[in-house]
Amino acid sequence: MTRTLRLLVALLAAAGGIIVTETSASAADEIRFVQTSELTRSPNRNTVRIDVPDGPRCTGFLVRGNKVATSAHCIVNVSTGRPFPNLTRAIVRPGSTAGTSPYRSCRVQRTWAHPHFVRTAADTTPGVHWSNPNYDYAVLTLECTYAGYMVMGLRTSTFIGGELPGGTRVGLNGFPQDRRLDGADSTRMVRSTGSARALASYPFHIYYTNYNAPGMSGGPLWTYDRTASCGSTFCAVGINRECAPSSSDPTLCGNGMRRAIRITPRVARDLLSH
Repeated sequence: MTRTLRLLVALLAAAGGIIVTETSASAADEIRFVQTSELTRSPNRNTVRIDVPDGPRCTGFLVRGNKVATSAHCIVNVSTGRPFPNLTRAIVRPGSTAGTSPYRSCRVQRTWAHPHFVRTAADTTPGVHWSNPNYDYAVLTLECTYAGYMVMGLRTSTFIGGELPGGTRVGLNGFPQDRRLDGADSTRMVRSTGSARALASYPFHIYYTNYNAPGMSGGPLWTYDRTASCGSTFCAVGINRECAPSSSDPTLCGNGMRRAIRITPRVARDLLSH
């Protein structure tokens, strides 16, 4: 981590910022920009920037050669429950930073979001029948297919199974837009490390201590597994969802809740079959 980022971590921690939580962060938690020389390595090459015309800036990751996992709120308007327009004009850019990538970009062919996130004519209650935060995940099918080494394996867990105990080291990749972090303009990839938090009463989510910011929604929450039990040494365990807004500025992340959709066996089936 560079001296500038170390200073940012220290300043934000002291100010009650977004790096260190009040309960469970450690001195090993860090953030850093991914360098161009690192773009061909996992998990950086597996991470994609998603550009939706007139839509939100988001992150995703390849789960098949032509499939990208991301947050449903990246393609569905939370307020209306309706998909954003121009989704078939969306572009994904794998392994990129500051407009540079060793890989080609690809257009989105079609999209799928969990039915509990998309509103139908019969739905009446937001947050329950549609825009339900427990089902905030989606799949983008691409017009092109990337090589198998670009795909990130999935490591499933359940909140009662103990497969991902509190304190497990986790990483998070994404493209933040955060004016407190010099250069975080939604085009530069950031990699943050932290820990899963021991909140076992939430079956749909994994809570974590990592840095998070707008633009990182849909990014992979991952663990390193030298045994490659998921098919690769970096395994996605969650789909980054949100962080609690700052009380002083709702466009910034605060010092509280940061969570990802837990990749359960059911979520993994959805990601791989749609």
